Amino acid sequence: MTERQIFLSASERPDPEARAAYLDEACAGDTELRARVEALLRAPDESGSAIDTDGTLLPPSNPSATVVSPAGAHSRHVPAVSAEDTLISAAPAPVPQMSERIGTVVADRYALVEVIGTGGMGTVYLADQTDPVKRQVALKLIKVGADSKDVLARFDAERQALALMDHPNIARVYDGGTTSAGQPFFVMELVRGVPVTAYCDRHRLPVGARLELFVSVCRAVQHAHQKGIIHRDLKPGNILVTEVDGRPTPKVIDFGVAKATELKLTDQSIRDFGAVVGTPAYMSPEQADPLAVDVDTRTDVYALGVVLYELLIGLLPIDAQQLKRATILEALRMVREVEPPRPSTKLSTADARPLIAANRSTGPAELVQALRGELDWVVMRALEKDRDRRYDSVGGLARDVERYLADEPVEARPPTRWYKARKFARRNRGPVAAGALVFLALVCGIVGTSWGLRRALGAEGLARERLAQAEQSREEAERSQKETERALADSKHAQAKAETAQKQATATSDYLVNAFRKPDPAEDGRQLKVVDLLERAASQLDRDKDMAALARARLRDALGQTFFGLGLPDRAAAIQEKALADYQKELGPNAPAALDVMHRLAFALGQSDRIDEAVRVSEDLLARRRSVLGPEHPDTLMTMTQLAGRYWSANRLGDAIPLAEQALAGMRKAWAPDHVEFINSVTNLAMLYQAVGRTGDAVTLHEEAVTLMRTNKGFDHPDTLLAVNFLGRAYAESGNTAKAIDLQRETLIRIEDKFGPTHHRTLDVMSKLAQTCYQFGRAPDALPVSEEALKRAKRAKEPNTGAVLTAMQDLAMTYSYLNRPADALTLLREVVDLATTKLGPMHKTTLTATHDLGVALRVAGKLDEAIPVLERALAARKKVGPEDDTGVQRTTAQLASAYDTAGRAVDAIPLLEQLLVVQKAKLDPDHRDLLVTMANLALAYGSVGRTGDAVRLHEQVATAFQKRFGAVAPDTQTVTQYLGAAYLKDNQLDRAAATYRDLLAATRPLLKPDDPNLARTLAGLGEALLVARKFPEAETVLRECLTIREKKLPDDWRTFQTKSLLGAVAVGRKQFDKAAPLLAGGYEGLRARADKIPGSQKALLPDAVDRLIELCTATNQPAELARWRTERAKYPSVAPPPRAVRCD
Repeated sequence: MTERQIFLSASERPDPEARAAYLDEACAGDTELRARVEALLRAPDESGSAIDTDGTLLPPSNPSATVVSPAGAHSRHVPAVSAEDTLISAAPAPVPQMSERIGTVVADRYALVEVIGTGGMGTVYLADQTDPVKRQVALKLIKVGADSKDVLARFDAERQALALMDHPNIARVYDGGTTSAGQPFFVMELVRGVPVTAYCDRHRLPVGARLELFVSVCRAVQHAHQKGIIHRDLKPGNILVTEVDGRPTPKVIDFGVAKATELKLTDQSIRDFGAVVGTPAYMSPEQADPLAVDVDTRTDVYALGVVLYELLIGLLPIDAQQLKRATILEALRMVREVEPPRPSTKLSTADARPLIAANRSTGPAELVQALRGELDWVVMRALEKDRDRRYDSVGGLARDVERYLADEPVEARPPTRWYKARKFARRNRGPVAAGALVFLALVCGIVGTSWGLRRALGAEGLARERLAQAEQSREEAERSQKETERALADSKHAQAKAETAQKQATATSDYLVNAFRKPDPAEDGRQLKVVDLLERAASQLDRDKDMAALARARLRDALGQTFFGLGLPDRAAAIQEKALADYQKELGPNAPAALDVMHRLAFALGQSDRIDEAVRVSEDLLARRRSVLGPEHPDTLMTMTQLAGRYWSANRLGDAIPLAEQALAGMRKAWAPDHVEFINSVTNLAMLYQAVGRTGDAVTLHEEAVTLMRTNKGFDHPDTLLAVNFLGRAYAESGNTAKAIDLQRETLIRIEDKFGPTHHRTLDVMSKLAQTCYQFGRAPDALPVSEEALKRAKRAKEPNTGAVLTAMQDLAMTYSYLNRPADALTLLREVVDLATTKLGPMHKTTLTATHDLGVALRVAGKLDEAIPVLERALAARKKVGPEDDTGVQRTTAQLASAYDTAGRAVDAIPLLEQLLVVQKAKLDPDHRDLLVTMANLALAYGSVGRTGDAVRLHEQVATAFQKRFGAVAPDTQTVTQYLGAAYLKDNQLDRAAATYRDLLAATRPLLKPDDPNLARTLAGLGEALLVARKFPEAETVLRECLTIREKKLPDDWRTFQTKSLLGAVAVGRKQFDKAAPLLAGGYEGLRARADKIPGSQKALLPDAVDRLIELCTATNQPAELARWRTERAKYPSVAPPPRAVRCD
């Protein structure tokens, strides 16, 4: 027996004792033979007993070992180039060296950006090429330490193989060489694609489109064969599809285990004997034989047959689960011996038939019918175990597929019964031989007894034979007549079908000519714009009665998508509603095409402010996709993400977040991270987290989305720029304003280059940049952005009222933050009038503008105007939205603030208490909006004397702000000062002083000596010390405060309040001469600025008079005492509080 026969027979004996006994007998004392066979048998067991269906087998450097690489089986698909399969050996994998680190520059022109694939032999990097051209490339770099002779030979062979080929469907090699550390590398075209099977399923490509892609792949492989290269590892993961000018373009990659047929790829030796090369599920029978030495180009024909099988029915010819469970040797045996069923047969028994058919835009029965016959024959010929019966070349396979696409007869035919019998006998030599001997003995036994009977029956047989011939002739004549009739019927049907197709083609052609004819000024009266042409096309489509319903539906869907792309979602939704009705009528409500249009319709509705309808359509779509496709299908998960977004728009965050989290968790399992919908889902969940104040989680997800976008779409892709813009906003909300603004400025520059200065996306980014600036303390930076955005919005080619109004609002709010109330109010009144006229009084934009006007009036101190405007805005918002609507919450908060400022804390308290209930049910406990409401309610409680309730809330707010933002953040300083004031009102003087001292110690090192914020803290501490009768310390603190305020805020009412407090200190210290001018000057200054003092602080005026009365009483000045008592009577509504300051 040969070594091969012994190896194969031993491999079929899994029991160790039985295998050893067999080897004792078969090797017959030949120790060298037995050692070689045992080495072959031992290698699989040492590397693992199971393999993944996509695990690639690589030839090892040691010919006595078989190497298994599951690398990549569970990793994400690399968009640029598939990763080098891992070479597993007894030695540990080499540790990446310094030269492999990100940022390293290879050969002075390739900067390594990130790892996009890795294996035992090398690592593939995304790299930026800087010279002689700037572009992104894939750079494969051999690992330090993985430099055995065999690995180096394979690396060099792959490089040479790629260099030999020049085909649009094969990844090109650009460059190669050796790094300064001596590591070989080569540079390839960066392929941003996905496996061909995934691409086809994701885009629901029908069978015809899949076959056209497959032909392109075949042409690429045939090109490699013509160059003398056999790939040997063709599989979907090595056939990536990218889009070039909007058309899918397959690229064959990873020639790491390629073999030359004639020329020599490398001067170094590569040892393949005794090793199995390739991926078991796609491996040809001869490739699955470890001892085979004559693998030729037909091994790639077989692999492409498997790929075609999978493209057609989404399943592998040999059951994937069986391959997974099998040992390596058993898996190889299955590849060599198990006959796969025809694609149509396997599909007809598959449980996933509905899903498989849906991914091919057809029904299960229709798909089975399409496969039966010629496609079955083509696939099964490519999968012949006997390579002599396969197509003789990949070109032959491609030509037969093209014949099928052209409705020409294919060369492939099903095998004959005689061939099947021979194959059966060859596979079962022993049983067939025994059966043949038994049969021969029986024949010999009956020959003698049959001879006489034969003569007697001869005459009768002759007569019957003639009768049978006559009957056969009659049957053939009838059959011929039926075939003729059937052919005639088929011909008539084909003619009718052709006539119908011609009629529809003519109708479609006439429609396109009429809809998009060149504008005629004499007829049209003006120069038509793109939108005008599209509107004319839509109108023409409505009037066309000759076009088939499905053709009309497709054109309507295309028009709807075009309108949406132009930023006109209302028009897109109206047209896609008609397209959906056509599809549902012609194909049924759950047809894949109908569900796809429903998805686009829901998105357009959501963008056109028809939120309730968008929610209804999205919920209906999700129910249908769950029923038809299952809960884990990618389209179902995508619909879940979309519905979560609609819930968010409808202010249903409690429904949105769990649904978005569930969708993203499913997508992490179902899709590669480079899929656009996966990235969108990451972004959507991040924005939902932002909405409820989970800024830390939001930043993490936004950073993930930006990384994925930059890797898979490039730094300048529009989607990447939007992702960066979202990340910038998240940074701002988390307190990193500078980083946020830098990111958004970068985004604006890039997106303007892509879309132009007046595109709605450019204007949207400008709006977000302006908002970040003025909302987070950089209002001066917002001004030029807001002014420019308004100019651009007004001069846009396509008028966009929404963009103009948004720009006007941003500019007005910038004016407000810059303390330019007159400019802000003028612009906001214009916005309200324009929005009311153009959009209606209850439109979201109108309500937002009315709200902003009320806020600006409040900030300007025009409370008599602000309160009615805010009351009107709140009433209107409650009519169109629930209590937990974001707009309702914001207007409620602003109206309460206006009430409190006007001294109407009693009216503010019920609004704030109701708002607090709503926000606690909706927001996280540390959400900033919730904390601000608590702080405002605490202030209102303090204004009406509920000091205990005020202290309790202020303590909670201050603790939360310190924990989330830090002790020295501006907002934290403010709420801490509120807490100190609350302690003072509640007569907790020690706590008040301690609170102010702690704040002063934390902030003084960070502030300039004359910072007004420092003065604010000093004022609080000084008042606490004054009330506690600690006059010397109080005087020191208040003197410093007054010095700052007289320098920085000379005309502010707070400066004069500080003078009054210092006067009270002088009275307490019996320094009456000092006290008199301070007290008198303080009061006069406060009275002159009474209109600037908030309503909640109006008690400062009678308090200042009370101090003057105390001075006159202490110094015995009856006349002056009478004058100040008369002055005090002007404030009858304010009862004089008990004073802690007195003269002893």
